[in-house]
Amino acid sequence: MSQFRPAGLAMASVLTLIAASSAPAQTPAATVPVTPRPTLQFDRTPNGADVGRFYPTRAQFEGVQGRAVIGCEISAEGNLQGCIVVSETPPEYGFGAAVLGMSNLFHVNMRTATPGMRIRLPLSFQVSAGETPTAPA
Repeated sequence: MSQFRPAGLAMASVLTLIAASSAPAQTPAATVPVTPRPTLQFDRTPNGADVGRFYPTRAQFEGVQGRAVIGCEISAEGNLQGCIVVSETPPEYGFGAAVLGMSNLFHVNMRTATPGMRIRLPLSFQVSAGETPTAPA
């Protein structure tokens, strides 16, 4: 397996978390107060070195940036489980598989979630400005 310099080469950002639970039926605001959904928080997320380690080799070498969304269930312990790739762009570079590989690096703060909650987790990969990827060995 070829190695790239992970430090500084790859950056990722968790864009938005979307709970996959169904929304309540629309009711006139005058009769039912709207309670905002709590924001999901993480105790642990991948760092830049982790992202560099999982950044797809071909995409790094070609300087291709990408995005993938995975859907997961939150375990009682706050881990992500049963994750599947929902979408990835561009296709055929392995960004979905990369995010799946990083799913065990996330840990949800269980004060902000409930066991069994389904979420969608988007992650973007981008080559840092000024970095030149080295050819695979």
